Amino acid sequence: MFWRRLIYYSAFTVVRFELLLAIGLIWLAYFTFKSEFGPDVNEGEEIIQWYWLKHVAKLLLITVSILIVLSMLAAIAAWLWFIIRSRKGTKPILRFGDHESTQAQAGVVPVYLELKKVYRPFLGTIRGRLIFNQFRRSEAITLDTSLRKKGAWWRTGISGQSPSWIWDRGTHEVEELHLHFIDMFHLISLPVSFDIGSRLWTAPPVGPPTAQTIFPNKTIEQTERTDTPKKVEGEYINYKDFESGDDVRRIVWKIYARSRQLVVRVPETRDPYASHVFYYASFLESDGDLSSSIFGNELLNRYKDEVRRIYDNLQTSGWAVKLPADQEMPQNLDVPERDQVLYRISHANWQKDNHLTDFVRVSDAAFVSITGLIAPFEVQQLLETLPNKIPVVLIELSKAIPPPVRWKMKHLFFLPRRTPINVLRAPWFVSPARARLYKNEQEILRMLQLRGNAWAVQPDHTQFENAS
Repeated sequence: MFWRRLIYYSAFTVVRFELLLAIGLIWLAYFTFKSEFGPDVNEGEEIIQWYWLKHVAKLLLITVSILIVLSMLAAIAAWLWFIIRSRKGTKPILRFGDHESTQAQAGVVPVYLELKKVYRPFLGTIRGRLIFNQFRRSEAITLDTSLRKKGAWWRTGISGQSPSWIWDRGTHEVEELHLHFIDMFHLISLPVSFDIGSRLWTAPPVGPPTAQTIFPNKTIEQTERTDTPKKVEGEYINYKDFESGDDVRRIVWKIYARSRQLVVRVPETRDPYASHVFYYASFLESDGDLSSSIFGNELLNRYKDEVRRIYDNLQTSGWAVKLPADQEMPQNLDVPERDQVLYRISHANWQKDNHLTDFVRVSDAAFVSITGLIAPFEVQQLLETLPNKIPVVLIELSKAIPPPVRWKMKHLFFLPRRTPINVLRAPWFVSPARARLYKNEQEILRMLQLRGNAWAVQPDHTQFENAS
């Protein structure tokens, strides 16, 4: 937090490093000029040559100085105009992602910024930067696109777009907007800050699709109609015993020849109503304080990604998927109904109160996901009461953060792109917390292997590979 504060307040520094460098170069050029073209000059024919060189060097030095002064004056004029005339009437327009909304997928999020009644310095530029809660900053947004009314030649505003890392899944408060008026030589940066009060929530990214077959553990009242009716199969999957009144043309004679039992094919029917399946994703941390460490937030991000991926895959099965919460969730009426489950996944946190056996209702559970943060004895208690037909998946969070070295051939020519998680790779690799988590996962995995219909899943690293 200290470094974030320091970077935040350093943004109000007007003098840039380029100005100090320019002053140093001009000073060096002046004293070099003075020593070379001082009062002691060579006699004879070289006097004329030194005379012209002296005046050319002086003219060049004066020209560069004038250009620097004019460049800074142009930036100061545009800055003062905005401060005096336009600041009160300027309302920034923010858009995140590919939608004109306050929702985007976590990761590299395109941020679009638009301002009216703002004039760029002559041959200079204006850059914007969003300030989130806890002094987190977006990438710089260069406002280099002119906005004009249709059929008009004059400019009514400027806009710009830039990708920015917004990594954590959840709500991000946009507290301030910093504008920087920069001259054409990038010597000074004149800051302007004003409050925005906007909000953005980021969802876990869409993961790779996988086929997942599930069935309801208990069918509740069928009142939710589906667009695509589901197949409903009869006894013996597709056959049933012959009864009086059945069509003799449906008798399966091959089965009769083998077992001397009359069975008939059951015609395929369609049920226009959906049974519900309940997916229980536990965010329980039974003991320890890993969730409050520097790794806890990233482990939470990766678990949310896997929960979202499982939820999306379960929806493709044709059932209406319900996701009970093991904690109180914030309400946001601005979020569309179709995104409410995604919103709840994004805002879930690690919790210690709702234990596994209290949270998972064995009577209606159809799918369960757990992590190594849950004590093995709690997992054992659940498995003793959970029917074997209900799948259980363990998300191996010990492998959620990639190792510090992931070398590829392309890195000979291109440096890997840095991500916000890079600073955690090496500490997590040697962390005792990772070793404890891995030990828990191995103990839970042995229980699941003895049970059957259970498996372990490693968090997907596709987003890390794409960012390299």
